[in-house]
Amino acid sequence: KARRAAPYRHTGRRSRPGGSPLMSALFFPAAILYHELLLRAFDRSTPFFDLALLRILLFSLAAGLLLFLILDLLPWKPAARIAGGVMLGLGAVLFCVERGCRATFNLYYGLGFMGGMAGDVTGDFGSTVASVVLGLIPFILLSFVPLAAYVLLRNMVFQEEGQENLTRIILAVGLVIFQLGGWALSVFGAQAKYYTYEYTANVSIPHFGVVTSLRLELEYAVAGIPPRPWANSSTRWRPPPPRERGTRIPPPIPRGIPPPIRSRSLSPPGPIRWVSTSTPWRNPSPTRPSRTSTSIWPASLPRRRTSIPECSRGRT
Repeated sequence: KARRAAPYRHTGRRSRPGGSPLMSALFFPAAILYHELLLRAFDRSTPFFDLALLRILLFSLAAGLLLFLILDLLPWKPAARIAGGVMLGLGAVLFCVERGCRATFNLYYGLGFMGGMAGDVTGDFGSTVASVVLGLIPFILLSFVPLAAYVLLRNMVFQEEGQENLTRIILAVGLVIFQLGGWALSVFGAQAKYYTYEYTANVSIPHFGVVTSLRLELEYAVAGIPPRPWANSSTRWRPPPPRERGTRIPPPIPRGIPPPIRSRSLSPPGPIRWVSTSTPWRNPSPTRPSRTSTSIWPASLPRRRTSIPECSRGRT
């Protein structure tokens, strides 16, 4: 039989086989943060040190503490150890796929889109998958470092007796503080639209991380994407779209030429003659400048009316 540890002198509880509660609780937050920083370091198009790094740090600590508390509450520690290893393995695969999409298409994709795109990629890009995987070998090897460390330290991460209640309460309080801190930095600022109504995985992952982007995708898939602020208000003033310098303003739509009016003389009906009008007339041709005229007589008709000869007045 295995030799059991001796109990403490004052509390009566048996001593732990090795490791401290703090080291056990911080393993999963450190593993998630490691994957986020690794993906950010390999992405040359995104600056490494900016405010997004602080948001990723807070969200990673919160997600790691949540995962540890859920697994620590399981009564069967062997099952908890297996579940922890499976989660780390799936997370490493997810980060490798995101890195492959970024290296191939220069884009990050959501989990749902990648699931639907898997068949098309194997059919259309099957010849290039092997070359992409060969280029990702350094990233793949570094991504599975936390899983290898977990296999070696699994008995220290999840101990048979579990964490004490006071330790769990402290970890839960830290989880809430880290999550609220990351949320406050995300919803206030220019990047708030990427966290809410303009969420896409391509722009959210550089600002909030892969784990937070996955959480937002699942949340919006169930509850829907939040609406744009002031979306239903018609009284809010919106500036006109910017116009580039040198572009011409398109001419207004012509209202049409006034209808023709026939002459009221006693002579038999002849050709249609235009009459003067006070309605401004705009030239429908966009190449010529529009002009306003109160007389729109055709050029073929005389401008002045000829006088009647005296010999024809009052004679038959």
